[in-house]
Amino acid sequence: MHSVDKALRKVGANPVITSGPEELASADAAVLPGVGASDAVMTALNSLRLTDPVKQFAASGRPLLCICIGLQVLFNSSEEGDLPGLGLVQGKRQTHSTRNERQTWKQDESSPHGWNEVHFTHGETERNPFSEEYHKVLISIFFTHILCSG
Repeated sequence: MHSVDKALRKVGANPVITSGPEELASADAAVLPGVGASDAVMTALNSLRLTDPVKQFAASGRPLLCICIGLQVLFNSSEEGDLPGLGLVQGKRQTHSTRNERQTWKQDESSPHGWNEVHFTHGETERNPFSEEYHKVLISIFFTHILCSG
């Protein structure tokens, strides 16, 4: 969380690290970071009574940035765990190699990664908590992942 906090401060945001549903409900934007396994994250969200507040926040249309396992728990389920995810994205989170065993993929297909351009389509700058500097810096991002849904 420290690196996410530092990056957000660098671009002019004032993040608040919290595990309280009240703070989440009143936030302009939120980040759901995470490291670890989906069951551990879902157990923590359930014990902190954040499952419904996260779902409500996502439904509100306010910006929600999900990083790593924070994104993975948005799915209905994960092949790595037994607990259900948040169910905001339909499907089961899988690794690329597992999916390769069940489906026919091209021989030269590899894990999707590399530099890619990010285009911002949200025109309402008043709802965006980030400065214009953020938009200028965040033109190209290096993506690396082996996850897919099925």
